[in-house]
Amino acid sequence: MSICLEERLEKIGVPADKNPLTVCFVCTGNTCRSPMAEAVLNQMGHVPDFCTACPPELLDRRRIIACSAGIAALEGMPISQNAVKALENNGVRATPNNNYPAHTAHQISESDFLTCDLVVGISASHTMALMTAFPQYASKIACLAENIPDPFGGTLEDYEECLEKIRRAVGLMFFGDENA
Repeated sequence: MSICLEERLEKIGVPADKNPLTVCFVCTGNTCRSPMAEAVLNQMGHVPDFCTACPPELLDRRRIIACSAGIAALEGMPISQNAVKALENNGVRATPNNNYPAHTAHQISESDFLTCDLVVGISASHTMALMTAFPQYASKIACLAENIPDPFGGTLEDYEECLEKIRRAVGLMFFGDENA
């Protein structure tokens, strides 16, 4: 995990050994970018209970559970089909603990801040909107290092480009490695 993230977690009182760490990604409608970030981090942050074939560094990782929400979400809207295809095409497997094809949009609320250790804006504008709407939780709000453009309504290629940016930004933020 990156030093900056560890320092942020320490400042908000999240113990260094908190396991699992809970993270909520936030975009606009919660049908494209934030569900893709959720799926990516759920895959990256999954640590098997026991696996003799896993490299030791994987087993040393902190377990992370991600969810997602939107600042202007229409509750119950399904994940974009191009988001699902991009995830599938890029090796993010749907599992019982990472069932992104069944994702439905969710509006960010105070309960998300109460149940999550960290809330991450997909762009600087999402982060600012979160801080404006929930100033009492400003210490729990972070932003990805790269603003991720919205692929909504775009081609599958647009979604795959977006997913690659998400994968790099999430890897860097949570594991200190854009190739995590």
